[in-house]
Amino acid sequence: MIQEDFFTLNQNWINKYVHTAPKTSPSDLILDEVEKMGVKTNIFLLPIFNELFCLNMRAYADSLPEETWTTNRHPSYPTTDVLLKDINFEDIYSEVLHNVMIPLAIDAYDLDGTTSKDYFFENFLVRYTPETQNHLPFHHDSSLFTFNVSINDDFTDGGLLFKNNNIHIQPKPGHGVLAPGMIGYKHGAKPISSGVRYMIISFVMPQKPFFRGETKESVWNAIK
Repeated sequence: MIQEDFFTLNQNWINKYVHTAPKTSPSDLILDEVEKMGVKTNIFLLPIFNELFCLNMRAYADSLPEETWTTNRHPSYPTTDVLLKDINFEDIYSEVLHNVMIPLAIDAYDLDGTTSKDYFFENFLVRYTPETQNHLPFHHDSSLFTFNVSINDDFTDGGLLFKNNNIHIQPKPGHGVLAPGMIGYKHGAKPISSGVRYMIISFVMPQKPFFRGETKESVWNAIK
């Protein structure tokens, strides 16, 4: 059952649904960098949301009408997904991105001199099922860095696989994977064999990246 206040953004929402760690601890105690044979990878695991958030988000995702889901937004590597702005959740999630998630990414990648307001993003909810789309081939993301937040774990197999590092990650519900999006971090979603897998993806790009004078819209069009 979805809590009545799940769609009402205020300080109580942050206190109620965001994991305790990023609200109370320094980033170097939260960011858990994945290592491969003792070598750091620039791929991080981090807690973002708590169990109550995941229960509500799972219930909300399950309640969405089938026609809500799209299958062709990304022409090269489409997922079964829906933009958060189309299900009345963009404002709340953007607040968490600005105040919790992007500051952690800035610390993780030493993006000195920037704040969360220097970035824009695309947020969408993804669904995998054995009967529809059960996997996603290896690909790069249209982002400087990407957050992949797990919502549930009541499915079989699946997970996130980074090709070059041969790293398989299955984050706990409410925890996220933070990784560079474009070159060198090709990844895919391994197939699930039962259940349904939900996650929220955020493609994050700088407002003024290497495309001086370009608009946000032209940047997206150039990299899609």
